[in-house]
Amino acid sequence: MNRSEQFVHDLARAAFLSLWTYPNPVGKDSSKELCDVLVVCRPDIVIFSVKEIELKADGDREIQVERWRRRAVDESVKQIRGAERRLQKTSEVLIPGGASGVELGPQAQRVTHRVAVAIGSSGATPLESKDYGYGFVHVLDEEQLWLLLKHLDTITDFVEYLGGREQLVTNGTEGVLIGSEADLLAAYFFGKHSFDALKGREYDIRVIVGSWDDFAASAEYKAKRRADAASYVWDRLISQVHEDYALGRMDFGGDLASIDAITRIMAREPRLGRRVLGRMLHDFLQNEKVRSRIMLGDSGIAYVLLKQKHALPREDRAKELQLRCFIARDWLEEVGRPNIVVGIATEHPEVGSGFSLDLCLFDAPTWGADQREAARKMREDLDFFKNVQTRNAGEDEFPEG
Repeated sequence: MNRSEQFVHDLARAAFLSLWTYPNPVGKDSSKELCDVLVVCRPDIVIFSVKEIELKADGDREIQVERWRRRAVDESVKQIRGAERRLQKTSEVLIPGGASGVELGPQAQRVTHRVAVAIGSSGATPLESKDYGYGFVHVLDEEQLWLLLKHLDTITDFVEYLGGREQLVTNGTEGVLIGSEADLLAAYFFGKHSFDALKGREYDIRVIVGSWDDFAASAEYKAKRRADAASYVWDRLISQVHEDYALGRMDFGGDLASIDAITRIMAREPRLGRRVLGRMLHDFLQNEKVRSRIMLGDSGIAYVLLKQKHALPREDRAKELQLRCFIARDWLEEVGRPNIVVGIATEHPEVGSGFSLDLCLFDAPTWGADQREAARKMREDLDFFKNVQTRNAGEDEFPEG
């Protein structure tokens, strides 16, 4: 990777995590790259094309700007189009060296986002995001991309912003003054992750130049940043599993498809959801009196937590986790929640001791009388989750400063 590609890759990897971020994936053959950075976290696919072209200061200004756009923007649009066509013919990410990455998922379920990163104009040239003839392309410079991936650093938060941004542009925003991408992001946060306030005609000017500065200086924003610190416990948990997989430290269940399926569910939790889950996970690990717990994410996913002493057999822990996930799935049926359960097991924290992780995915769309009876018997015989106590502590994104 060159300098600009490395910059975008590092931002994407920090936001979307390593398992789903690929630099220079293979294109039509091993000698050609598909794009500069590819992010695949099903169902979303984000194609990044990066061009760093210096905007010449000499000569006719309009001619130089036009030349810069052709090389910095149009060439990226062309590369993204080629990458999208190629992806329609493949089922998985191909990595240089012959290895395979995660699967792309069924064609009908894929949601593609196109991002052209145009570097080199130093903000002197307006960038136009639009439909370039085959689909909408978000055109951003390096400062705009850095800002977005700093504040929307989960796959769910980022693609939801891109979707709202595309709708705002394509639906027309007559009478709206947009000062910068930062001001647009401020409006998105002020609108509770929505641009609805900008789409009507209630106001002549709906985005005020400089609103980001006011937003970033507010007590609410600072309180959000402090509160979000708890969410990165969740990120570190996912990253630990990915590191164990990459270094071959998985004792069992270490195939790529399984790791992707389980941790992708966890990674699709937005930042606010991760804040709540991270805090509950931390509290659970510190509570010596509680062996197991069910916690509900804002996404509706149920997470079964289990911990045991270091001296006990890990195989027994893994089996118990599966049984508890089965019972949790039955409980979800009772309360009318989604049917997916993710199990997470580890050891009691001990000073000077390491830890291991066991993960379990229980996805049963249908649930009948036989399953209900089996779960009831497990509750009675094993004394697991007889009286379910869940933790589902929702909170405001911007707590009072």
